Amino acid sequence: MGAAFEAIVSSARSAMTPAIRRPLQLWEQIGFSMNVSMYLELQGHGVDTAMLTRAFKSLQAEHPFLRMGIETQEEMAIFAEQPNPALELITTAGFIPGWQPKLQEFANEFRDWSAAVAYMELASDGDQHQLFLTINHAGACWILGCYCLYLSAPSRPSV
Repeated sequence: MGAAFEAIVSSARSAMTPAIRRPLQLWEQIGFSMNVSMYLELQGHGVDTAMLTRAFKSLQAEHPFLRMGIETQEEMAIFAEQPNPALELITTAGFIPGWQPKLQEFANEFRDWSAAVAYMELASDGDQHQLFLTINHAGACWILGCYCLYLSAPSRPSV
């Protein structure tokens, strides 16, 4: 990642002092035990783990939910902002035919929500790419929309 990008992220994080740490609201507790998973097909040059990581880090700088882990304290789920939020992005060579079973498998995989609230897998074959994404439901719906809009923008800002 570029130094300018890292400076922006660092500046955004220091503006957030103290770190967010709060119990989940009732509506967040209802969704906490579920994931929202999706599948996207992307086309074009430059779609790789570095580009997806930069895009996701940009969203993390803007949206606190993506910097969270969900911990349990005294039988209560809490959002706890992570100083260096994890981003698990697995890469797979080749296009996966019949993506539906793969999405179901990816969606049902056990996740450590205390480390991160989002996990991704990218499968690529030349200019054809498949992105599998799962995110904790506690705050996921609006964030997924932001990420999809960002990835699909014809002239998205350089990250």
